[in-house]
Amino acid sequence: MAITYSSLPKLKYFFSIFDTIKENKEIIKPWLKNQYDFELFSCSAISLYFIIKKISNTTEEENISIWIPDFFCNSSLEAIRDLNIEIIFYPINNNLTPNLEWCEINLKPEKTNIFLFVHYFGYIFNLQSVSEFCSKYKIWLIEDAAHVLLPTPEIGVYGDFIMYSPHKHLPIYDGAILIVTNRGNDKFKKSSALTITNKRIQLKSKYSEKVSKFLVFNWIIKRVIQLLGFRIYFPNYEFWPDHKKYNISFNHIRMSKISKLFLHRIAPELTNISKTRIKNCISWSEHLIKNKTEIKNVMLVDSFRVPYLAFFEISNIELMNKVFYKLKKMNFPITSWPDLPPELMKDENLHSVAIGLRKTRLYFHVHHSISGKDISKITSKINL
Repeated sequence: MAITYSSLPKLKYFFSIFDTIKENKEIIKPWLKNQYDFELFSCSAISLYFIIKKISNTTEEENISIWIPDFFCNSSLEAIRDLNIEIIFYPINNNLTPNLEWCEINLKPEKTNIFLFVHYFGYIFNLQSVSEFCSKYKIWLIEDAAHVLLPTPEIGVYGDFIMYSPHKHLPIYDGAILIVTNRGNDKFKKSSALTITNKRIQLKSKYSEKVSKFLVFNWIIKRVIQLLGFRIYFPNYEFWPDHKKYNISFNHIRMSKISKLFLHRIAPELTNISKTRIKNCISWSEHLIKNKTEIKNVMLVDSFRVPYLAFFEISNIELMNKVFYKLKKMNFPITSWPDLPPELMKDENLHSVAIGLRKTRLYFHVHHSISGKDISKITSKINL
């Protein structure tokens, strides 16, 4: 049986539609370390939009710049591109940390600045230097933990906001969690802490407060079909697609009811899910090397808590394309990441690290619907 691109819900999860829905705080308890404010959205792209709107309303500033790492998904920026803000793509270093020297040189202190830091692929980074930079220039700090399944002691120590995306890791229709740590009160000496009070968000008409029942039903049908053993493939997926306008993951704002119900059922299994993802990541590494492919392991397996994807490198671009499309034909659960913002191509020297990583890395799914046996079986067929 071929491996799916995302994890599959257990049949018992579907019976949750008869459950009484719990309070939001109870549903996301695994992600709440402290008595922080929070809000639930369909995806982190909406969380990011909400953060900017809240800062704009709280500080009464319209002259806003948001600093985004250049190694980032363009699709996640669609919502905020509708805002009247300046988006600055800062270069990352080879170890996926921000090039703070470049940021300091190019900072515009006359603006209200927001700095987004990403915990890539489940690695947990030390934010002390980033925090010192943000504190020095009174910059709001967002910790993007969309690639992190569950909180760790290190996440949230410095950030004003924390973004999680359980829908990227778990078999739920949609779902993102925004945590507001309320540090803004001390950092900016405001009379009151930043809290989430306005429950409505004004987005363009293509985004709805209501979730499409048709799309949810369609998602359920697809998952049931996959549980029965049928597979859906994506033969037209390109390794390096032409830049175009990407659509946001979901066309609604709030987390759906079905995702909340599923999350509550999944919560007791999160520890085992985490262990399975780690094992699968290690299995990909061991079996790909065992089969003597042209793929080089560049993961620091001991450095992440729970991996988002397993990733490998092929430095030869021509060979990369050959390997990618050959594995796709073999129905490997393989992908490329991210869909880089088109602005990066205007200065390829500045963004050389991000572009280089995008062109030389392959990513394999590690979700808990995969087993070590599945990985062993599929990698045994490799003949590159």
